[in-house]
Amino acid sequence: MLLGAGQSLAFATIVSLLYIPVMVLIWKERNKQAVFFKSPKMILIGGMALYLDSLVNIAINSNALWNAGSEPSGVCVLSILTTLTFHYIGYFSVIFRAKRIFKVMRLTKKYLDRIELLAQDGGNHSLYGVGTGSAVESKTSGAAGK
Repeated sequence: MLLGAGQSLAFATIVSLLYIPVMVLIWKERNKQAVFFKSPKMILIGGMALYLDSLVNIAINSNALWNAGSEPSGVCVLSILTTLTFHYIGYFSVIFRAKRIFKVMRLTKKYLDRIELLAQDGGNHSLYGVGTGSAVESKTSGAAGK
């Protein structure tokens, strides 16, 4: 079913009102910790791909682009191709975003493991491996001296 010009404009406006405020909010808050660790650039790339998919599909299904006698299969094929194209961009942005989040989680685990080591050792180790001497070192050096 092809949309009239008024319907196409109404749908495009509704889609824009749904997408643009969220994207602007993510862009404004991108440097805050709660958003920064969630890959705001990848969220924006994926969101833009889905937004463009919606707009292009609205345009393709509009009467303004097609003559009354054109074949509906052409509209269907174009809609499917644009959806595939834009959704793959969105899909890959989700994959890259997940890889980044897992990298941050690995680094956080490594950092927390070092903090746990410091806590168990009474603070005698530094985070960089250079310490003032630990209980483990003093026990082994004492045993070696006997």
